[in-house]
Amino acid sequence: MAPEDLHSPDHERFQAAVLDLYRRHPNTTGHVRRADRNLVDELFRQRVHLHDIDAALLLVAARCAHRPQVTIRSFHYFLPAILEVLDQPLESGYLRFLELRRQRTSADDHQPA
Repeated sequence: MAPEDLHSPDHERFQAAVLDLYRRHPNTTGHVRRADRNLVDELFRQRVHLHDIDAALLLVAARCAHRPQVTIRSFHYFLPAILEVLDQPLESGYLRFLELRRQRTSADDHQPA
């Protein structure tokens, strides 16, 4: 892709969607750095699908569920999981399981004590 494609509506939607997924991840600070935006730009240039990024974030959330004290301070933390998902896509049934687990965990987090 040409550099000007980074100013396209498709890029803006992709960047907003990826960064929203990142901010909503239960283990992140939610703070986005310039380096995070640069990584999102690179993923856009490489035509990585949002579905694969979401799958990687689901995978990391499941892995962090047993270590809730983990605080992720950069989107770069997810790069190995993104590469893993690109190399070996997750089965749709497993993705549904991870999504249900994320929803259940999120609901539990919002229950009054």
